[in-house]
Amino acid sequence: MASKKPAFLFRQSGVVPYRLCDGLLEILLITSIRKRNWIIPKGVVEQRMTPLETALNEAFEEAGVKGVSSGRTLGAYSYHKENWGGTCNVEVFSLRVTEALEKFPDILRRERRWMGLEEALDSIRAPGLSKLIENFPSWLDADNVEDSQRNRR
Repeated sequence: MASKKPAFLFRQSGVVPYRLCDGLLEILLITSIRKRNWIIPKGVVEQRMTPLETALNEAFEEAGVKGVSSGRTLGAYSYHKENWGGTCNVEVFSLRVTEALEKFPDILRRERRWMGLEEALDSIRAPGLSKLIENFPSWLDADNVEDSQRNRR
């Protein structure tokens, strides 16, 4: 059965918020509102906003974090949205967190938790998202090398 929702709702973007704590990678996950699954901040790409702008806005609204992104995509994944009757496609970016706020719009609706890579992988149920998180350290290493080379020019 085809979805009755408009097609633009199925185009989403999100971020993998991260920090390095004593040299160890930590990823911030949040809970979904209905099922309480561990996910990344994400949402429908807003009109007049780029996917990156939308993803950064979702990071603030859903997880209460701000930071720096290279703007390069990590990749994408898809998931089935039961109550919408369709499949959402999510473009994902990285976000090096520089500020975690005590107050943010979804604070009463979601839990947020910093996790090491293995705990994050064990907590995420969406297979496509798990694959992106699994490859995140390699992507992050390559991204940091590219940034340092770019800064030398």
